[in-house]
Order: sequence, then C-alpha cells, then structure tokens
Amino acid sequence: GYMICYLESNRIVIDEIIYANGEALARLLSYACKQKPFITLIVSEYENMGKLLPNAEVSTFGAMMVRINDEVLFEECFNRSAKPLKDAFHDVDKPLYIHEVA
Repeated sequence: GYMICYLESNRIVIDEIIYANGEALARLLSYACKQKPFITLIVSEYENMGKLLPNAEVSTFGAMMVRINDEVLFEECFNRSAKPLKDAFHDVDKPLYIHEVA
C-alpha cells in the first residue's frame, strides 16, 4: 500500500491511503505514528476504522471528490484556467453537473 500525507505542526495529515488489507493499513499508520505524535486520517463515511482504531476520535465533514476530464473544454466553457483545481471549482459561476448516487 501507500499513503499521501503531509506534516502539519505536531501531526501528520493523511489525505489518501491505499491498502490491501488490515495488516497493510496498520503498518502504514504505524509508520505515520513514528513520525509525529498525532495523525489525522481522512477517509470516506463508508470505511469503518472502529475495529482497527477503537479509541480514535472521529469527526465528519462534507466533501466531494471531483476531476476534470477535459481541461481544454472546461477552460472554454467556464472561461477560466482549470488550475489550481480547488480554485477552478469554487470560482465557476455556472452550474456544474455532479451526478451523486445515493
């Protein structure tokens, strides 16, 4: 497995973690814990970390993963640069088609 993380004062924030099984996840988190005393792991609401991390503090927040399939088309339609991606979606003044499956 692998993880994408960054240092933030006294903790490590893990934005993405890919693992094959519970053991791989435990090893990745163990490595992170050796670097800093606190870690923040951001996962979807469908991942139950309670079994592996029974004493972890849990908080939830709204988020949506998005991507631009065609940067040229996006820039043409919305008359703005597609980069940085975070700003691109916040600054558009036209409706976006975001198909959510419940």
